[in-house]
Amino acid sequence: MRGASSGRQTMNGVTKGSNSSTTDLGGTGSTMGGGTASKASSPSTSSSNAGVSKTVKAGLLIVLCLQNAVYTMHRRYSVGVLNETWSSSSVLMAGEVIKLVFSTVMTLADSGSTSAEGTGVRKLAWLVRASPPMCIPAVVFFVMNLLSYVSLKRVDASTFTVCAQMKILTTAIFSVVLMGRSFHARKWRALVLLVLGVTLVSNGSYVSAGKEDTKGVGWQYVIGVAAVLAEVSLSGFVSVFFEKVLKSRVVNLSVWDRNFQLAMYSIVFYLPMALWEEGPLFQGWTVNAGILSVLGSAGGILVALTMKYTDAVLKTFATSGAIIVTAVGGHFTLGSPLDIPIGVGAGCTVLSLLNYSDDGAPVAAPDTGSGGGSNGTVAAKGSRGGDADGDDEAGLSLLTRTGASSESTA
Repeated sequence: MRGASSGRQTMNGVTKGSNSSTTDLGGTGSTMGGGTASKASSPSTSSSNAGVSKTVKAGLLIVLCLQNAVYTMHRRYSVGVLNETWSSSSVLMAGEVIKLVFSTVMTLADSGSTSAEGTGVRKLAWLVRASPPMCIPAVVFFVMNLLSYVSLKRVDASTFTVCAQMKILTTAIFSVVLMGRSFHARKWRALVLLVLGVTLVSNGSYVSAGKEDTKGVGWQYVIGVAAVLAEVSLSGFVSVFFEKVLKSRVVNLSVWDRNFQLAMYSIVFYLPMALWEEGPLFQGWTVNAGILSVLGSAGGILVALTMKYTDAVLKTFATSGAIIVTAVGGHFTLGSPLDIPIGVGAGCTVLSLLNYSDDGAPVAAPDTGSGGGSNGTVAAKGSRGGDADGDDEAGLSLLTRTGASSESTA
């Protein structure tokens, strides 16, 4: 199972627009939202990312990484150690309800949002009318859940784990297609290395724990692999689509507004899934199930904030780093295996982080007073640098330094 709130934190986070137009994604026009056309965002709002400090960006990535790791380890403790039998669908639905309530409170308290007309109940009603674009991520997450069921019944855990890591590359590809980004060859190399590292860690955990299984080779296996590949493609698409919606310049909707809309649609899909399972809705629930619901809702909010102020590709680094933290933390807290393949995978992940954060720009020459020093530096950085959004690497650079120091300490 997977939740829309945290980009598939369990069983493991189409309208097509041109790069220059975000009209289809704004969700507030008369054709998409069904409501009154709203005001365009001000220049200060559209460039809000530029005012976010490096520390805040790095902090978001680190907190998201830790949230993913804590969620996974707590789930393993609840299900694997205590053998609790609560329903995954009910936990996901409860997490969306918590996120909806919290986002509603924050939306009503956000006096700086001017995109929705009116206040209080009128503002919430306007957000509901302007919410159709957020139905797309909810539908995609629902389809990803179905594909996950199909694949896990037909392929072994190792194959599923290896194929699932391709979402890192699909996210980068859709960033190019939907966001118009361009990545230096150095960054593509870093992403491939990240896939390799995460695959070694994830697959090594399965094999070392004796959880590797076989499902046979044949058409059923082919169908299972195809389902996984379709799932990771949708994962890359929905991550970038969500980022594009959050950064839309057509309207000034806050992260809380978008989370309110997404949680509303997610509940519509998760409630029938939870009711469809045998037994009462909250059968087998414990305190741990409640904690996981809160962690899941927090993950959804953190994902949205990360998308808003960094980008979908950097989010994959945070979630991939969480796999490393989970492997190491699980070894000391839950007795999970920690062997050579996992260590090599962790090293590859750290190297990919360092490689991706290196923009390749030469060291700036001392300013001689000619006034061209800073411009020359920017030009060199742009010609040899990473992608079109130079500010997106700011948070990752600080995250790299923090991660490197933590790795050396460990």
